[in-house]
Amino acid sequence: SDLSVEMLQRQAQTDPAEVKKYYETHLSQFEVKESRQAAHIFVSADAASGTEARQKARAQAEEIYQQLKKAPAGFAEMAKKRSEDPGSAANGGDLGYISRGSMKDVPEFEEALYKLKPGEISVPVESRLGYHIIRLDEIKAAKIAPLAEVRAAVVEELRKQQAQKAFANLADNFSNLVYENAASLQPAATAA
Repeated sequence: SDLSVEMLQRQAQTDPAEVKKYYETHLSQFEVKESRQAAHIFVSADAASGTEARQKARAQAEEIYQQLKKAPAGFAEMAKKRSEDPGSAANGGDLGYISRGSMKDVPEFEEALYKLKPGEISVPVESRLGYHIIRLDEIKAAKIAPLAEVRAAVVEELRKQQAQKAFANLADNFSNLVYENAASLQPAATAA
């Protein structure tokens, strides 16, 4: 079979101490950013809608917000009934976990979300898409993924590095053999 980096990678052995050392010297690679579980109620009015449509949407968002202030527990119900985000409305407005930089489309949304405390509901937030009423449900603090969780990835990376090194060495040896025995290719063929 042909000699390849992949083949060498499968044969590479990794020492647990090596794995630990790699993990400890590359901790930043294993950082899981803080993320926030959010839900929203969305009233659509993009920039093309015109001033009147945007004002109407704003009034609608304001009215929903006032109702939620009185009965915050009705958020999911209200999202199902009134949110114009088809992706999240059916799930009571739930957007899952959002980390910084993942909502580049609507930076105002992210700004507002990162100012809330868990359980808090924002005033209507205007974005280029319309108005969002955001509820922060939970904060998952930033953390370094434990070695147990990323061990397989570390082992994979170390094997890849080992295999590339081994392959380079073999390739060097092979070309030296060929070079030294330019007159006869026999020794190189046996070495392979």
